[in-house]
Amino acid sequence: MADPTDIVNVPVPVRFLGPVYGLLSELLYVERFPDSVKGPDDPLSEGIDLSFAFDNLMSPSVPVGQMEKVEWDPEEVELLREILTERELIAPIALMDLTTANAGTEVVFGDIVEATGLSRGKAQNQLAQLTWIVRDDFERQNWPIHVRTNTNGRTFYSAVDYDVIHGWRGVPEE
Repeated sequence: MADPTDIVNVPVPVRFLGPVYGLLSELLYVERFPDSVKGPDDPLSEGIDLSFAFDNLMSPSVPVGQMEKVEWDPEEVELLREILTERELIAPIALMDLTTANAGTEVVFGDIVEATGLSRGKAQNQLAQLTWIVRDDFERQNWPIHVRTNTNGRTFYSAVDYDVIHGWRGVPEE
């Protein structure tokens, strides 16, 4: 049996590095201070919600390798907005708001943290939940916005698809 303090090296695609760090930091916090996390209203927990990871990690509805990268239509983006709003995931909502406000303009993670006032870990946790929602509720692997990672590992987000912008922001009035 392995020692629980052993460290292993696990290759992670750069685009998942931030969410993985966020999830690991949340898990380590809960492990180290189990009595201090009393629920989503506890200010110490910052509303930590790891249920998405535990509920879905071992039993995806569709294996990731079989999911398609497909274009999003406006109705799907509207449904995504409803889901994010219902689950009070303000980081993905801010991401979508920021990227669809100025088509093609790139947004970085710090912009999301600043817009929401969340800690970096909490914002990463919520963006990881967006990935699970996209995977489980829409059975696809791509977010509705464009994600680009440069050679230094910095991630940039932008909305370039009219259907995504239209679905998120609604039909522009003429």
